[in-house]
Amino acid sequence: MELQLGLDAPMGKKKYHFNKAQIAEMEKGYNPLIVLEYLRKVQPDILRTHTGEKPFACKHLDCTYRTTQTSNLTRHMRTHR
Repeated sequence: MELQLGLDAPMGKKKYHFNKAQIAEMEKGYNPLIVLEYLRKVQPDILRTHTGEKPFACKHLDCTYRTTQTSNLTRHMRTHR
């Protein structure tokens, strides 16, 4: 997916809303704080991949399975049936 900066993203492209100061910073080069804010709000799964965070854990006894996404945990729970 292509990230469109600015206020005139073409139809069919996902548009993210940033203020003009943020856009100016991004055009100079990626500001790590803005990228981190974007990942936290828009794509937390990608951020978890980079940090190693796995907040979803299996509740069954003696099972240590943990994952970054609820859908993976749901699929895993089927193995305990």
